[in-house]
Parts: sequence; C-alpha cells; structure tokens
Amino acid sequence: MKAVCAGIFRCEVGNLLVDWVDPGLMLMSTRDEQIEEIMRFVAKHRESQATRAVFGRILGRYDMEVGGESLRDLRDGLDKASDEEVESLYYMVR
Repeated sequence: MKAVCAGIFRCEVGNLLVDWVDPGLMLMSTRDEQIEEIMRFVAKHRESQATRAVFGRILGRYDMEVGGESLRDLRDGLDKASDEEVESLYYMVR
C-alpha cells in the first residue's frame, strides 16, 4: 500500500485519510519562552511549592524569598541551566 502525503499533517493511505504528526515537527516552546513562563509563574505564585522547587533546583535553596535580587539570580541560573532542566521546570509550572 502506497502512502501519498497531501500536506504536512494529513496523508492519504489507499482510500483512507490519516491525520499524522511527525514527532520531529511537533511544536515546542522555545527555551526563551519556557524561561519566561517559569519567571512569570514564580513572580505570580511566590509562596507555592513549585516556586520553591524551582529555586531549589536552580539556586540550591528552597527557602529563598522571592524578590528583585533572587529573581535576577534565578534568571541567570535558568540561562545557564541545561535544556532538559529548563524543560522539566517549565512542565512543572505549566
């Protein structure tokens, strides 16, 4: 049976029309967008357990108060963190 693609996400296989998503083409937030979303969450939810976890994983302190200096330190830490760490934290606060 021959597959003929009519578009990026829709393929015709014989007489069957199939919706298909190539995992390599899945839309993901860019790293910068993920970091911005983490920062927005932390600024808005200063006392949440997720915020404490973000500070703990990036800065090594779970008991930090959220403020100007700690937010700058967090941003710097997120910029230096691995892609995997940023993505993990992004899905935690999402």
